Amino acid sequence: MRAHRNLRSLKVASVSPWSFYADGVKRVQHAEAMTLHGVTMRHPSGVEFDRCRGHDDDGTPVPCYTDPRGKTRGRERAVFAWFDAESHTTATPSELPADAVRVRLNPFTDAFFNVAGQRIDRADTAWLCADGSAWMVV
Repeated sequence: MRAHRNLRSLKVASVSPWSFYADGVKRVQHAEAMTLHGVTMRHPSGVEFDRCRGHDDDGTPVPCYTDPRGKTRGRERAVFAWFDAESHTTATPSELPADAVRVRLNPFTDAFFNVAGQRIDRADTAWLCADGSAWMVV
């Protein structure tokens, strides 16, 4: 299964903060909170990531583009990073473990999921919380 932050939830309070595709299901589903097991991070990359940042890895500006409706766009939000998980539940414990740390990805400043600047690639368990934060034990 694949889970990512629902970007619409940043603007519309009634929208769940997490979106996911369950194995074998093509339609996106939404959840307030999730617990993921056997997690691998899919780090940002590709043209969508470059468009979000406004430049590529070497700092070369990415030109604006025209979308299919004819609208010229500059920086663009898109799903270009997510969590792959072996299994999941759509709930989190009432309290996270004491050694859980917050995992961050700010697409404007970060090139990868990180904890205090350290790249994180895998975790046994991750908690995606209703406030939009992600936590795991590293």
